[in-house]
Amino acid sequence: MFQDGFTKLYHVGSAGIFRGCKGISYEGGHRVPFIVYWKDHTLSNVALTQSFSNLDILPTPAEWTHTSLPRKMLDGQSVAGLLTDKNYNEPHRPIYYHNYEPEGVRDGDWKLRITKKDSTQLYELYNLSWDPSERVNLFEDAKYEMQKQHLLTLFKAYP
Repeated sequence: MFQDGFTKLYHVGSAGIFRGCKGISYEGGHRVPFIVYWKDHTLSNVALTQSFSNLDILPTPAEWTHTSLPRKMLDGQSVAGLLTDKNYNEPHRPIYYHNYEPEGVRDGDWKLRITKKDSTQLYELYNLSWDPSERVNLFEDAKYEMQKQHLLTLFKAYP
């Protein structure tokens, strides 16, 4: 938005500690509050920190209402268990970041961003549990080679 020559970064609000702003695949562009209430069903007085996608919104009430959906057309997964069961601990499948083209993938706490600046491809690897502000790029750090390769494989398998 701010690349239009008129809008400034501060015109579009603040994402707090999170890097980036709306429309960018850093956490500041994607993390938003989400409130769910279903009397006597959803967890009360709980703030969940697990990530899920807006694509998961349709499959969730469909599961609750036992409504069948065309699986072929849906990218989301139901998060009904996360919202109703305090002992739920199944991991979410990888979440892909797509802004006009695939830009990254998140699996658990690990996130890979692959973007372009001019004709140069930029690679970034973050552990969001340690670094939610995405300040330390771990892509070149040999200690995280396994996570890097795993996320690169997921990225290349983008549906």
